[in-house]
Parts: sequence; C-alpha cells; structure tokens
Amino acid sequence: MSPKSSSGNQRFADPQSAQVYPLPCAEDLAWEANGEDAVCRIHIDQVPAESIIVPTLSVIGTHDYTYTASLHHQGHAWGLPAVPTGTGQTAPQATGPEPPATVSTHVDCFHVHEALSSLTVELRVRCGGIPARYLANVAWRPLQLEAPAGPSTSVCCTPPPAISQISQGGGVGSRICSPACLTMVMRGFDADVDLLRVADECYDPATKLYGVWPNAIRQAARRGFLGTTEAFASWADAERVLAAGHPLIASIRFAAGMLPGAPMQSTGGHLVVVHGASPECVVANDPAAPTVATVPRTYEADAFTQAWLSHRGAAYILLP
Repeated sequence: MSPKSSSGNQRFADPQSAQVYPLPCAEDLAWEANGEDAVCRIHIDQVPAESIIVPTLSVIGTHDYTYTASLHHQGHAWGLPAVPTGTGQTAPQATGPEPPATVSTHVDCFHVHEALSSLTVELRVRCGGIPARYLANVAWRPLQLEAPAGPSTSVCCTPPPAISQISQGGGVGSRICSPACLTMVMRGFDADVDLLRVADECYDPATKLYGVWPNAIRQAARRGFLGTTEAFASWADAERVLAAGHPLIASIRFAAGMLPGAPMQSTGGHLVVVHGASPECVVANDPAAPTVATVPRTYEADAFTQAWLSHRGAAYILLP
C-alpha cells in the first residue's frame, strides 16, 4: 500500500529475502554505520489520527543482534524499549513542547493520536556491522476498525504440528501462547526446537511477558527464520500470505461468547496459528486448547475476523 494510505507498510529487505517474502518488499534500504550501530530510516508520508505503527527488524546470518526503534516528527522523538530489554541500548524519547497526546509508546508499537505527516522511523541495530540478511518493516493502520470484512476466497497452507501450551507448557503454560505459536510454525518448517526453551528466551523481564512482538521475531531470527509483525487491515494480504504457503500467527482478542468454539471464554490478547480461511470459516491451531488433539480449531469467519482485525490486526509472518 502507499505510504499515504490510512493503512500500509514500508518493507525493505536484502534482495534474496525481498524475492521470497510473500508481500511487496523493496530492496533499496540505505544503512549507515554509526559507532557500534547500523542505522536506517524509514519514511511515512502521513498517518491518520488513532493509528497504530508497528516497527519490526529481523536479522540473520550474524551474531546475536539487538536494536531500538524510534519515531521522529518535526524535531521530536519517541522511543520504544530496546529489543530485547536490558541490552544497554536506548532509543530517543519525546522531547520539546510536543503535546503528550500526540504519540504514545507501548511495549511493541506506537499509537498516534493526531493525524501526522512526514514521519520517520529510525531503526538502530547492533549486530557487528551492516546487516546482510534482514527484513525491516514499518506497518500502520487504524487502531480500531468497525465491522471488518471476512475472507473473500478459500485459501490454505499446510498446518504445522499442534502444540498445547496448557498440557505441554509446564508451570508457565497459561502464559506462553506466543512461544507456542512460534514453535509450531518453526516445527512446521522442520526445525528441531524446544517449546520451553523458546518460551524462556522469549520472556521479557521488564514487562514479565512472553509475547512481546519484536522479541518473538528476534528469537525466530536467532534460529534462522526471517520474519516480521504485520498489521493487517483486511484479509486481502493475509490471503496472499496463506496462498504462498506461510501460516499467520494472529493476535486476537474477544469478549465472552464472541468466538464460539474457542478454548477460552474471553481474552484481552492471545495468539493462534491460522493456516486456512474461507468466507465461511477460519482454521487455526489454538495453543490454549487443553490437549494436543484439541488444538486444531475451526472458527466462524466473521467471528474470527472481528476478534482479529477489529483491533490492531497484528500477525507474525516467518520465512522458512
């Protein structure tokens, strides 16, 4: 989508990665060395009020990387926590007389509360040089959507092996939907990965969360899988991803009774692996199921669409 749209992306990658990513991806991102860091800047023409901006960086083929993301507008800057936290890296924070309500920072995204134009997202990565294999993405869309439309076509990919966070997650089982989904997708790409180790490495001590989006992508990258967090505003691009053989790790939320057939009555935030969709239904591996046998689920398409796309529309995408 155009950077002038109410929702869209600015994606950049090395030529090899850009050719295999299932959605449009440019190859011309300019990196510059700055001390220990490599820095790039991604520009957005404008975003409307009450939008979410989600920056993500994935780097593979080098030693362990850390990074920060900051949003810049008219001389002011807002920074997200370093990925992972506790690295010693810091991003610029809000400066000057800009009203506090203009932009707010969250664990893994920015919320823009007033319409803004000419924004820049700066990514500052520490990886021992200029990244050779990388995928950088800045996604934006309205934070809330009213009555988003369901899938328009029938499309599916191979479902990954099922994992129940409840029966296989030990003492942290109820909290590790994100690591469980990552592990399912990586195992679907024939990777030998251990659920509890992935969960331990995804844990963020600053927030005490296991599901911080950029750290999930970083943990997949450490195992050789480039990835990103998208912010979908419709099923159109999601259908393209599924058609290319990539499952979606979708972030959903729903009130009691609003997603019939779900293993939870309600949730303020949960992740599932979507591997098929049609105008009638969405098929997914839901790690909150009590047993491995009950992880595969079929959800009514409109109910699932509301649970996913009405708020944020976030999903992880990994490249095998």
